[in-house]
Amino acid sequence: MSKENSGKVSSAMAERIITDLVLIAVGVLFCLKLATAVVSITLGVALCLYGAVNVVLTIVKKESLFNAEGVLFGVAIALGIACIVKKPLGVFVQVIPFIICAVGAIFILDACLAKFSRKDIGLVPFIFELVMGVAFLVLGLCLLFVDSFRSATSVIFGVGLIVFGLYRLIELIVRKK
Repeated sequence: MSKENSGKVSSAMAERIITDLVLIAVGVLFCLKLATAVVSITLGVALCLYGAVNVVLTIVKKESLFNAEGVLFGVAIALGIACIVKKPLGVFVQVIPFIICAVGAIFILDACLAKFSRKDIGLVPFIFELVMGVAFLVLGLCLLFVDSFRSATSVIFGVGLIVFGLYRLIELIVRKK
């Protein structure tokens, strides 16, 4: 492995670790149900940093921002600014069940596509992603249709972010060995 390649790997690894830690931190904030203003501002700053850092990294890597990731980074920055200025966390919490359902469906689809189209996915990652997908989908549907679940929306979302962030960190450590 050349020195140039090892720099790119360590940069990508640092980016991944930072992203995973931000996911975990935001998940903890949702679980703690801190004051709305604190969570809104923290979430806003995290979203702005996520979007801005990824835009800069994409430009540094001389890749195009004219793709789905570029749009995602722009949306993250816009949502971050909105959270800081308008504090729309109440609206965000109302959208969480739909986000959880969509993420669950995407995890299920990705697990199935990965298992049947790529040979490099192991059984444990496949099962974990499938279980996470089903769990997210079921929890999202419960949040939408079962009144007693609605009071736990932010905790469910927070736990999901924490589990996903921890899984990604563990996966990174295991792959490195």
